[in-house]
Amino acid sequence: MLIEKSIRGHSMVSTGLFTLGIFAFAWLVPGQPLWLSLLPLSLPLWMMYRTVHQQGHAGLIWHIPQSTILPLLLATGAGLVLGTGVGSGYRLSLGMSGIPMGLTLFAITAVCIGAAEEFIFRGALFYLLRPQPAWLTIPLTAAAHAGYKTLLFASPYAEQALISPNLFWYTFLAGLILGGLRLAGGSLWPPLLAHVAWDLIVYGDSPAAPWWVW
Repeated sequence: MLIEKSIRGHSMVSTGLFTLGIFAFAWLVPGQPLWLSLLPLSLPLWMMYRTVHQQGHAGLIWHIPQSTILPLLLATGAGLVLGTGVGSGYRLSLGMSGIPMGLTLFAITAVCIGAAEEFIFRGALFYLLRPQPAWLTIPLTAAAHAGYKTLLFASPYAEQALISPNLFWYTFLAGLILGGLRLAGGSLWPPLLAHVAWDLIVYGDSPAAPWWVW
């Protein structure tokens, strides 16, 4: 019991420091030199290194060994349907076509950004929180993702600083769904592909990157 509590305590401390580094990056990256923005990322990288070095099982970032192929396929299919459907609905709400009329160079960047976010929040952060129960892990990773996105837009260094509670709650809700896909499929692939599908639909024909990307 004491060992289990110690592991869970270490998990929460590592998660807090990991998230702090990600938040600092989001705050700085819109307008500071790249080298300065990247410095806070040394904190999450160090937390990951320590955890992998002490506890091993780095493969759990991608996949839970006990899971079987059927839940993975079902969760992946659900993720692709959700990502595509919600992305199309978002485009229609803006008066755009339901699907992109082509693919631009930025679409590749958008997909890479979405995949990177999933690796960070549903991959690495899920890994750090794995000693915790799912009812805690999923909302914590969703809150971290929502906080990161909100800070990215609200940063005083942003070209068009935006403080929107709706942005936090929409991202938090999306994070809960993506975390559920991660748990149901036992793998990072369902939420990652769902996020990629969303970005591909929403930004597929964007002629240029939105201001917040760079």
